[in-house]
Amino acid sequence: LDSSGVLSGGGEVIVDDSAQLVAGLSAATLCWWTSRRVAGVERTWRRLMAVGMLGWSIGQAFWSWYQIFSDTPLPSPSIADIGYLTMPVLALPALLALDIEPLRNSGHVLHRDRLVFSLDGAMVVGSLFILTWATSLGAVVNAESPSVPALAVAIAYPLTDLILVVIVVLLIATGRVPRQLRPQLWLLGSGLVAISVSDSIFAYLVSSAADEMPPLTNAGFIAGPVLIAVAALTTTDGWPTARHLRQRVVVDRAHLLLPYGLVTLTGAVVAGQLALGSRIDPLEATVAGVV
Repeated sequence: LDSSGVLSGGGEVIVDDSAQLVAGLSAATLCWWTSRRVAGVERTWRRLMAVGMLGWSIGQAFWSWYQIFSDTPLPSPSIADIGYLTMPVLALPALLALDIEPLRNSGHVLHRDRLVFSLDGAMVVGSLFILTWATSLGAVVNAESPSVPALAVAIAYPLTDLILVVIVVLLIATGRVPRQLRPQLWLLGSGLVAISVSDSIFAYLVSSAADEMPPLTNAGFIAGPVLIAVAALTTTDGWPTARHLRQRVVVDRAHLLLPYGLVTLTGAVVAGQLALGSRIDPLEATVAGVV
């Protein structure tokens, strides 16, 4: 819209914000509506995403109000942040439901497998967060000297984005989700990744005081909810059999080694910082210790 010259700056903002709000509300509505026609895990993830996308839409509504009608900038943190962060908080159990729900009564081995998967995911997320913080995010956030609540919000966005992207990639790469549910996983995961990518780019531009926000920055805020809505409308062609569930117990050693490769890389980055005389800030040190 910006490059076309059809709309003025104010008109572009109205259309852009309205499109994001409509997309979010549509995803929430379709997730809830289709959840009434299915059962089990398919109902679980749809209802979680319905509430999550409703919260995201409320956050978008507050953001749009300040952008279009208010003469003062949106404070940070704000109600909009609470609404936006509702989505990743509920999207995580929605994703895990696609893997965990069918295995609830499948024995000790599969329960242990879920624990290993969760720990692997935590190690990958922690390692990527350290790498991001050490190379760019830390300097940008610290330059703003934010208050504790503002710092918490600034960290919450990239951290939740990382968590969602890592879980989506791990679920797809390890083949843990039954074949019948994979189309829903691919669509839901693609929608969450699209939102996360736009969210991370937008948060970086805001925190670095960028002069303008390219229109493509918001593309994921429209495409993401649309993909989630399509995922909600996608149904299975039959429930996974016991044979499919047993196959998921098989552990791929390559997947087990992946987190340790990232941990090694993270250790090398931290060691390089120390060798160059750079200071390791408390947040980076704490996350490194947890990993």
